[in-house]
Amino acid sequence: MSLDDLSRQAMSEQPIKIGYCLSLSGPLASNGKTARLAHQIWQQDINRRGGLLGRPVRMICHDDATDPKRVPEIYKKLLDEEKVDLVIGGYGDNSVAPAMPLLIERKRYLVALMALAVNASFAYENYFVMIPTGPRPTEALTEGFFALAAKQSPKPETMAILAADAPFSKGPVAGAKELASHHGIPYPVRRQISACDDRLHAACLAARPA
Repeated sequence: MSLDDLSRQAMSEQPIKIGYCLSLSGPLASNGKTARLAHQIWQQDINRRGGLLGRPVRMICHDDATDPKRVPEIYKKLLDEEKVDLVIGGYGDNSVAPAMPLLIERKRYLVALMALAVNASFAYENYFVMIPTGPRPTEALTEGFFALAAKQSPKPETMAILAADAPFSKGPVAGAKELASHHGIPYPVRRQISACDDRLHAACLAARPA
């Protein structure tokens, strides 16, 4: 066997490392665990079929505990210590937006999951998202609900906006406000609730008209 053959064999045995973080604990753990399971299924499937480019795939996932402050350090560790070949985004803005300054500085390609409006402020050319919501992502999640509400007879007179006090809710809330104004539905009640708060039912009751 030649040195070139040995080199190619050694390369084929080195995994392609894909690094990212998810909220595997904390208030958004249900979303993170679902995404993690999907990634594990994909990894097993792709490796069973020979991997990517003839190399096995290794998914390296860290728990950000639904804490955006942990995200930059996680991605720094993935790049500098674990030497991943590719970084992808976690589930939603919480796990993606805090990493953007570092990834832009390092000029790294990023595919994010569900982080619909993160790139609106960065305009980073190497940012991609895995959900097709078109050019108006902040409105896309709720425009169907508002279109349906506007067709009701009688039409809703007021509405309440209750949202988690976290980065992932800013885009949908902004879209809901714009759509409410477009359809002429006032929203006298606007309330943010901690992402760790389990009293959503009480907040909904409090938002009802007297």
